[in-house]
Amino acid sequence: MIKVSFQILLLFFLGLTSCETNSHNPGFQDEESENRSFGALEYAPEFEKTAREYENYQQLKLLFDSLGYFKSAGNHPAVMLTRIKLANLLRQTGNYHNGINFLETNRASKNLEILPELKGKTFNGLAAIYFELFMHHEQKAYLDSCWHYAEKTLTIAQQINANSLKVDALTLKGAALLHQGDYPAAKALLNEAYQISTKYLSDPPLAIMVNQAWTAYKTNDFETAMRWTQQCLTDATKANNSVFIGIALTISADIYEAQGMPEKAAQAREQLRAYKAQDDILFQSLMMKELVVQHEMNNYKQTMLGLYKEQYFLIRLTFVLVFISIVLIIISLGVFKLLRQQKRLGEKERELTLLRQKEDALIIKNAALELAAKEAEQQALEAKLEVQDQELIYQSLKQIYFSQLTNTIVEKLGPFRHKLGRKTDQEKFENTLEEVCREASHDPLAEFEQIFLQMHSGFYEKLIEINPEISRSELQLCALLRMNLPSKEIASLLFLSLSTIDQKRHQIRKKMGLESNQNLNNFLINI
Repeated sequence: MIKVSFQILLLFFLGLTSCETNSHNPGFQDEESENRSFGALEYAPEFEKTAREYENYQQLKLLFDSLGYFKSAGNHPAVMLTRIKLANLLRQTGNYHNGINFLETNRASKNLEILPELKGKTFNGLAAIYFELFMHHEQKAYLDSCWHYAEKTLTIAQQINANSLKVDALTLKGAALLHQGDYPAAKALLNEAYQISTKYLSDPPLAIMVNQAWTAYKTNDFETAMRWTQQCLTDATKANNSVFIGIALTISADIYEAQGMPEKAAQAREQLRAYKAQDDILFQSLMMKELVVQHEMNNYKQTMLGLYKEQYFLIRLTFVLVFISIVLIIISLGVFKLLRQQKRLGEKERELTLLRQKEDALIIKNAALELAAKEAEQQALEAKLEVQDQELIYQSLKQIYFSQLTNTIVEKLGPFRHKLGRKTDQEKFENTLEEVCREASHDPLAEFEQIFLQMHSGFYEKLIEINPEISRSELQLCALLRMNLPSKEIASLLFLSLSTIDQKRHQIRKKMGLESNQNLNNFLINI
């Protein structure tokens, strides 16, 4: 029975979701005393140890910082809600009176009347704290306070239709009636709470199942008690709630013992030890609280003190090894990070080198393309100039040919002037002949030389430098050969025979000092 009572205490210690504060304590007189209260809690060694045991110490600090922020911002609903959360965590760490102070400060606030939901949570928190005080001290005044605030919570929950508050209030009232021995009334309230919870709430009503099992156990209805216990165990296993798994296994062991089944009771306790091993903090809390209830705390402290003395060296050594391991891990991480940075730098340098090489190759390629473009442009320009040169030479040679032809015509028409009968015809013939002679008096070969030397300056000078005795007519012939004209075409242009041209070519070869296997045209083109 002591163990089951303790499990019910633990139910309200960890299971209830809403948390409020107390009404019979005076509360904080002002905000400054409220701040000082948290400072005292923060630096009290026993509070710090308990808070860390439940891993709530940092959360308490965060909530208290939030409380200060909301006060400065003037957000009164947030301030009251934060006080409720603080009271809940303080209740879990065993600081009941400080939790009551926070809730009493809420209850004294003028804004609470216009915030019915926060008012209901405040009353619910006070009811939960007084129930736990009753479980610790078994004073009827605490149970009466629990009933009083649970009634207030239920009234507000019905007004605002808050199902979660209804379930908490009905569960607390049922638990209070259970400890007063009014089992039928307790069972009715717990049934009502169970129906609301299963219909409107998503979380499994584990707390209600435990109280139902305990109520059935107290009335010797072991079959119903076992059914509620098994259902709680199943739902707690699905929810992975080791606290209620332990509670259900403890109740199962008590039921088996009451039914005279020691083997099953031992099996249930063996399962309980397995779950306790998975949650060492919970196991130590259960053990310490059970020893307190059984008035064996002094013997337990002596046992733990002896154990601590035996393991003191190992504990210190463990801390030293853990510290060294942490330092080595930090150093390893630093070295790894440094090596990785060096590797990245090396990779970046290689990438930069490859990039520079690519850029250099691209520059060379662009330069080659530009040079090729310039060469192509130069070749095109040279081809264009060559075409223009050929055209100019062609026009000059054409003029030479027509000039020579005109002279020939004039020479052949001269004897016919005296054969004309009329004087007028003779005058017209002479005028025409004089005009043709004037046109033929121009030296087209000289004009050709002038154009050629403009395009090929220094050609004559180089030939004269090779052989100063070369004649002008030979220089003119060399210019025509330089234009890569065949001998036959040159002969027709100059009205000379092909043999004469060949003879002149032979003389030029001799003056230039060419061998028999050397080509005169190529020689002149190279010059």
